[in-house]
Amino acid sequence: MAPKTYDGKYDLVELKQWIRGMEKIFTIPEVPEEKKVNIGMFYMTREADIWWHIVKDRLSGPEFI
Repeated sequence: MAPKTYDGKYDLVELKQWIRGMEKIFTIPEVPEEKKVNIGMFYMTREADIWWHIVKDRLSGPEFI
């Protein structure tokens, strides 16, 4: 089952469902915490993808590597 993408719409229910879906997917292969952000960004589209490309350059720290 392929994970859903998130397009950045301001719909809290849709966002919450996307986050829960990603969390479920991460538990199956026991994805390490430090890889979850990098994997999750591949499932962001449209406005969410644009937002992430702006924000990621402003973030620093080992949790975003």
